[in-house]
Amino acid sequence: MHDLAAAISQREEWRGTEAFDDPSPKEDEADPFARGEDDDPEDKCISEAREILAYMTTRQVSFGSAYPFAVSEDGTLVRVKGETEWRNLYLLLLISSSLRYVPDRSARSKLTSIFEFVCFVALKRHLGDSAETHIFGKNSLGVGSRYTGKLPDKLRTLAADLNERTRFLETEFRTSDVGDNGLDIVAWNGFGDDVNGLIVYFGQCACTPKWVDKQHSVSDDSWYGIMSLLAKPVPICFIPFDFRQADGSWYKPSAIHRGVLVDRRRLLVMLGTSQDGSTLEGTFSGEHYELLDLGSISEERNAGLDDL
Repeated sequence: MHDLAAAISQREEWRGTEAFDDPSPKEDEADPFARGEDDDPEDKCISEAREILAYMTTRQVSFGSAYPFAVSEDGTLVRVKGETEWRNLYLLLLISSSLRYVPDRSARSKLTSIFEFVCFVALKRHLGDSAETHIFGKNSLGVGSRYTGKLPDKLRTLAADLNERTRFLETEFRTSDVGDNGLDIVAWNGFGDDVNGLIVYFGQCACTPKWVDKQHSVSDDSWYGIMSLLAKPVPICFIPFDFRQADGSWYKPSAIHRGVLVDRRRLLVMLGTSQDGSTLEGTFSGEHYELLDLGSISEERNAGLDDL
């Protein structure tokens, strides 16, 4: 896990991360607080501070006890709340939405794998035991998957699971290709028969502002040449960003391209934050709970507070 203390020490950048979460792909490397040449620095700072506090006040209500920050009643002071597992999970999602602050490549890779695992658990919990839910891509956490081997082998197994026929040619893929064709999570509801036309969910997990483009990797058009999908799959894009305006509406509805967007707010609801007394260990169960590595989040959270 990356050095959260170092990230928090960059106060000007960190406050922008929690306020805006880089929601637009055009803001990937841009400074959300860049000032115009003619702007008065003091007025600009006051305006930005008010906007940030407005977002944080809204999130304080929306995320409830899982939100790790508290805004004073007069909206002028922010403090860090006491530590809980749900708040550490929120910090995990916050860091996952801020990969540009994570200098270590292996740490970034681990964060994206943990985020993918969190999304898998959320979808599995949301659909219930009546659905089959699986990680399709290769996950560095070592989470087992029924889809193994080269990509053509994975695709054939998936087509058989969905009672569909493959359409691709073996020569379309490199002999060394062990990828996932843009599919991170797959789920389906069966009907106890062997015919096609199942209710299928294709999930893509994206931790960068480029999620707008990546959501197409699970669209029906992208899979038409791979297998015969009698019914269009439900495309789902999971992102760690809170893709909302201060009033809770979508930040930019036109960025959602005819699919289901599961942002930070929806993800935590799917995991059970709205249920009183729910625990992370109960949600993730057994050895899977350890994969979250919340101990590292806890240690670096405390180190960050010491730095402040």
